[in-house]
Amino acid sequence: MHQKEKWALSGGIDGQVIAWDLQTGKEKQRYSNLGKYITALAWDTDGKGFFVATGKEMKLVSFATGQVEKNFTGHTGAINSIFVNDQKQIVTASDDKTALLWDRNAKVVQTFKGHAGPVRSVCCNAKGNWLVTASQDGTVQVWQMETGKPLWTSKRQNQPVIHAQFTPPSKQVVLILKDGTPLVWDLPK
Repeated sequence: MHQKEKWALSGGIDGQVIAWDLQTGKEKQRYSNLGKYITALAWDTDGKGFFVATGKEMKLVSFATGQVEKNFTGHTGAINSIFVNDQKQIVTASDDKTALLWDRNAKVVQTFKGHAGPVRSVCCNAKGNWLVTASQDGTVQVWQMETGKPLWTSKRQNQPVIHAQFTPPSKQVVLILKDGTPLVWDLPK
């Protein structure tokens, strides 16, 4: 069974990541010395490791040993969200108002720049050809992964958008506003 199907990860301001057993609710393993504080977490697609953001740096950590396997540096602000899809694309969202697409060698492949405020959330569609970002500036943008060009921008909300993701089969975007209000937007055809 895949690790991410058996365990959940949590991290916080103490700089530790804890793996929790989903059936018992008990702590399975604790990882320390990963950074000053944890700002985002995501499982790697193979379930053998996880990505952890500590401020403006991201690391790939072995689930079995807790050792850092790769360091990812490229953002100038804290990383708020990490998304890894089945195509093994790795995308991060940051306070530096950008999202970055990374390759497996920790190199930046594409920069998504266009928000006026920190980017709070990032998510890819199932095919891995589109990216959606949610920003503190009150907008959501859908991007072409390959070119980094925006395909669609939502109208500005009167408060920050803290999360956005595609609905299957990527015809709509669900967004969550800071006050918890959910909105569903149809994407243009």
